[in-house]
Amino acid sequence: MTRRLPVALAALSLHCGSPQRPPADPPPPAPAPVTRATLAGPTCEGGQRCACRDDDAPADEPRPPAPYKRFEIRVGPVPNAVWVTVDDRVLYKSAERPLECFTVDLLPGVHPVRVQAEDDAGVAIAIRIREQSGGGPWWYDTFAFDCGRGGLCDLDGLRAEQRRIAAVPRGIHAPCGSVKVQRFQWRTGRLPDALHPDRIAVDFALNVYRFATERPPGDAACARGRR
Repeated sequence: MTRRLPVALAALSLHCGSPQRPPADPPPPAPAPVTRATLAGPTCEGGQRCACRDDDAPADEPRPPAPYKRFEIRVGPVPNAVWVTVDDRVLYKSAERPLECFTVDLLPGVHPVRVQAEDDAGVAIAIRIREQSGGGPWWYDTFAFDCGRGGLCDLDGLRAEQRRIAAVPRGIHAPCGSVKVQRFQWRTGRLPDALHPDRIAVDFALNVYRFATERPPGDAACARGRR
């Protein structure tokens, strides 16, 4: 019994993870470094990327045919490569281009999203998703995630973003939009310097609702209507 105790304690320690985040499988390998998606809208050329819209520019371009809804996905600015998968679409931002934008049309329903990056020296991830209004020249801030921009993402940064996102009531980041963000989680690979993961995968789902979006961002009636 006495000789077995250290072995038992050692085995127990292998199964004890942080109370803030239990152990999880490492991120999957990144896809091939190429965009594979049907991009939408007048800012997209060549099938690989779209021009990034000015934040203050009105969303006055034509809407997609019903029941599709249009989303701009802005990746960066970060120095490393980043992959974003939406359903079976792959959106790729290379290390040579700090900022990349993509526009996709989504049907109502639940769309799984994965954002991932990998580099032995550490990585940063920044992404913003906006929904085009169906009733006016507006964009709704559907979702944002930012860890390590201007440096490298670490575990503290990941946990801080997780707390911020978890605090959003019912996952509705834009009350006047039509999306709930659900099932948010993150995974990491190794920590070569004990601080910065060499691989990060952020997973969540965009639950796109069918109803029309007709009010400007910040309209108080939107929050009242979605309680």
